[in-house]
Amino acid sequence: MSERCELWPECSCNRILCHYQEMLDRDVVLELSEILSAEFNIFHALECAAVHCPDLTVKRYCAAQLVNRYWNEHRQGDFAAMFERYAEKRA
Repeated sequence: MSERCELWPECSCNRILCHYQEMLDRDVVLELSEILSAEFNIFHALECAAVHCPDLTVKRYCAAQLVNRYWNEHRQGDFAAMFERYAEKRA
């Protein structure tokens, strides 16, 4: 992949980030499986945009979001820990 995304803002990363932001703005309630899927998709969209986005404001925002410890489980690929975290919240 090139250093700069040639598809922005029509790329899947931007679409994913906008989609979930719209859901958040509308207070959409998600099921556990949908939350896990959303986290996975958002994490990968943030990672891609933080490196390849030609919009420097978006690129910096995504990079700043990834500094949050919240994403550590995703970075480590610890999906079992993510599932346990949600299972505890639902109990």
